[in-house]
Amino acid sequence: MFAFAAEITSHLNFLNLKLQGEQNLVSDLYIHLKAFISKLALFLEQVQANNFNHFQQCKVFTAEATAEFPTSFSCEIIKDLQLQFQQRFSDLDSKAEEVRLCQNPFEADVTSCPDELQLEVIELQANDLLRDKFKIGLVGFYQFLPKKDFPNVKTFASRYLSIFGTTYLCEETFSRMKYVKNNLRTNLFDDNLRSMLMLGTTNIKPGMSANLASRKQFHHSH
Repeated sequence: MFAFAAEITSHLNFLNLKLQGEQNLVSDLYIHLKAFISKLALFLEQVQANNFNHFQQCKVFTAEATAEFPTSFSCEIIKDLQLQFQQRFSDLDSKAEEVRLCQNPFEADVTSCPDELQLEVIELQANDLLRDKFKIGLVGFYQFLPKKDFPNVKTFASRYLSIFGTTYLCEETFSRMKYVKNNLRTNLFDDNLRSMLMLGTTNIKPGMSANLASRKQFHHSH
């Protein structure tokens, strides 16, 4: 029992690592969740048949032990996980079609798109230049997309691109704040803290070389 609990936890930890990261979009998270739900279905089918190919310690136990492996206990754990994932991510499942549309508008079924997007999606799918630009990445593609030609598609995509799929960024900010706000700082007000956190978490690189090159004289003569 402990061997199976440890190994199913290892699979969950692997999923958790995939869900972390500041560059993950909600569409990426949905892909990983769908894949794990499919894995659970495979695990259940195989464990019921006493097949432990994806649980190596359990496989060793069944090969060496004389006692029967508690298959029913393992199946109950998997079924409970399936129920938990179904309940916790039901809201995301209800938006699955929209997530897929945002993820790849060129493969979308126009008839299943929201009415206000259908004509723009048809124009989008007929544009070979935009299809080539789609290869640069999802965020870059929607940034390149002309707003005057595709206002509804851009508005629709911005809603899904701006969703925080996990609390990773919040946790990272709090971790940075532990170093910024410490007992050696006695005059740290909210405005200072906000500014320092923005500097500590931003991906923007300061153009120091360009700023220095634009200065003819660094120190004024007295």
